[in-house]
Amino acid sequence: MEFLHLHDKSFFFRAKIRPTCQNWIAVKTKILPLVAFLAGTLSSSAMADVHDFSITIIGHEQGIDASQKSGGPPIVLCPKSDNHQPNGYVMDQLSEHCFFVVIQNRLPVPAAITMNCSGWYEALQFKMTDSSGKVYNIKHGLISWSANPLLTWNFASGGIRNMPVDFTNGAMTGWQGMPPAPSSPKIVTMTATFTYGDTPGKLISVSSKPTDVELHPGN
Repeated sequence: MEFLHLHDKSFFFRAKIRPTCQNWIAVKTKILPLVAFLAGTLSSSAMADVHDFSITIIGHEQGIDASQKSGGPPIVLCPKSDNHQPNGYVMDQLSEHCFFVVIQNRLPVPAAITMNCSGWYEALQFKMTDSSGKVYNIKHGLISWSANPLLTWNFASGGIRNMPVDFTNGAMTGWQGMPPAPSSPKIVTMTATFTYGDTPGKLISVSSKPTDVELHPGN
């Protein structure tokens, strides 16, 4: 039996003229790690940018006037009670108490998001963490829909749409899971998650970076 050594300079020459099982095993040990490395690199590159849209949280003034620079953390008003009069809005309305979630198209071409009204109503959720580490999961209250038509938002390449959020007077039945209203303003960390329909039957969720916001007592 002939033993082949990787450090033998005649190895590759002998492998070429007489491909034995041992030769193939030795070559395979060199090729497979390279293939695995390339596959991992390509997979990581493909997974690095899987979302067509990104979202950020901004304050009221920035949402009204894009030229306004942030003078501090976005201000978020927390309702003093859970009492909320149901209204007929699918999404929160522009008000003096709202902040904004900015949805941006990251594609180099125009894009659109089409969902039924219940999809838009349930699209946003928030996670709020206070200084003690307590976490609050905030979302719109569930309702039954008698009619549920489609609604489309169109985005230019790189285009944005500002989605108002009013915790003190949210759409339909309002927001659930809010922390108690603070007696004075305090800083909390908040993350927004936007879930949208990419193709029929497929939902994609994209989250903002954790953002410090200033929580104020609301009405």
